[in-house]
Amino acid sequence: MNLNEKTKENIKVFIGIIFFNSIILANFLKMHYAQDTYCVISYGYKKISKVAFLWSGRPITAIIFYIANFLKLNVETLVGIMSIISLFTLSISVFILYKNILKLHKNKKLIELLAVLVISYITIINFTTMDLLVFVESGVLCIALLLCVLAACEWLNNPKPKYLKIFILLYIAALCHQAILNIYVPLGLMFVAFKNKDDVKKAFREAFLVLLFYGIAIISGIITSNIINSIFNIGARETIIPSIPFIFETYGKYLNLMVVETLGVGPKCWYIVVMSIITAVFLINNIKNKDKKINLFYYTAILLSAILLPILPVTTQEKTAQYLEFRMALSFGASIGIMLLYTLLSIKETTNKIFKFIIAFSCLIFIFNGQYIVKSSGEMVATNLMDRNFAKTIIYNIEQYEIKNNTQVKNIAIQCDLEPEFFYDGSEKYRCLNIKSIATDWDLIEMLEVFSGRKFEPKKVTEEAYNKYFAGKNWKYFDEEQLVFVDDTLYICIY
Repeated sequence: MNLNEKTKENIKVFIGIIFFNSIILANFLKMHYAQDTYCVISYGYKKISKVAFLWSGRPITAIIFYIANFLKLNVETLVGIMSIISLFTLSISVFILYKNILKLHKNKKLIELLAVLVISYITIINFTTMDLLVFVESGVLCIALLLCVLAACEWLNNPKPKYLKIFILLYIAALCHQAILNIYVPLGLMFVAFKNKDDVKKAFREAFLVLLFYGIAIISGIITSNIINSIFNIGARETIIPSIPFIFETYGKYLNLMVVETLGVGPKCWYIVVMSIITAVFLINNIKNKDKKINLFYYTAILLSAILLPILPVTTQEKTAQYLEFRMALSFGASIGIMLLYTLLSIKETTNKIFKFIIAFSCLIFIFNGQYIVKSSGEMVATNLMDRNFAKTIIYNIEQYEIKNNTQVKNIAIQCDLEPEFFYDGSEKYRCLNIKSIATDWDLIEMLEVFSGRKFEPKKVTEEAYNKYFAGKNWKYFDEEQLVFVDDTLYICIY
């Protein structure tokens, strides 16, 4: 009762964000499985920490898993804890971005406040962010996102200690997951560009520092991870020094995947259409207000940083080891919201048609964004159930074979059919959220171990066995013909 009005307003907004997220992200607040989750259960916290998290330069997640092992937490409990942490950290990230944008936005009408809140939400929580929530370590990943948002917002402050704060925030985020740092750059550049819109030299100087701190944090994180790995005698992810043609080839491939195919989400080119509309509105507003042409450069630089940065680490990998997932492209997913925020900040009069269009367009994106969250998380739940049912069907066949032949299946050999599908027939593709676990040779055995409580040894399918049982076969649905028992070995063909 003794709180001032501003604090009461802040509390109401934050509670509103929490309440909304509790509804729309409800599927992540109950036990759910990514492919990696079965490996965590099968191998145990200690082993997975070494072979996955320390090896890939993510020591903070490894520490969390060691603590979970010490406390003897089961995976269901850890997933529950991480999910709650994710909900709160994502909500805090939205709130912090919202409050810092308001520092730059002079008008405080209710419709403007709602517009800033809506755009802040789709900047932080969008189709790329969903990838963070599906894994056991989701809380750590979302903490890294929060740290990046905090670091970007520090560029609005003037005291020099902000540089130390920025480094510490980004350094810790890098130890959580280096790929998440890319969202910091376009956010930081947006704040720098608008804060220093009347001082070009300072804007360029601070923009350089934004990129410099990003590079320093990445390098510091790699050095720290290598030191930790050397102490525990663990190898690290191999990297290469790419040639110029290799870099151009990699960027060409993944720019097409991101910008044209939008990482497989929705119809092709929808991102280009949306970004073209936002860019056109920005240009119209810039011309109408006779703003400085340098603003167009700022806009382009912010957008390019959001699109190009996710691909940069991919160029240091061999072609056969390259891949790009949603969680590695947060800046790309956030770019729609970031450019909407920058455009909104550039509008001087809130009564004109441009402002009304931005609000209407932002609300439309917000609705589609919410639909995506609900549909993708629903597909995740459905895929988990399908995986469980197929796993139990395979286990049932194993048990019946063992009873009938008075033997025990000890080995499992896995082979793909001619055209394996990584999503269930009829499912929309949401990548890691609903990829089927029975479709990957590095996860199928572990899933069977989780649901059977037994251990199986992996075995290679010989050429003779393949030609005899699976050659020329191509299934679209599960069929018991995909299971071939020979003595103590089960041959499984992935469809």
